[in-house]
Amino acid sequence: MKPTEPIRVTIDALRCSKLFATGVGDKKSSKGKISREMKTLLLNLKNFGLFLKNLADFLESI
Repeated sequence: MKPTEPIRVTIDALRCSKLFATGVGDKKSSKGKISREMKTLLLNLKNFGLFLKNLADFLESI
């Protein structure tokens, strides 16, 4: 990626960042698969929107 090229953020990348930031995952699954419950949580836009708002508030406070 060139320094002048804009960073393209996909929904999947944002969902993975939520999974990483919250530390919630299915330890029983193999090869990094996400449980059905976690997929449902990640696909809920209200929960994801709240996560982004909290993340923005946290970053502003730093």
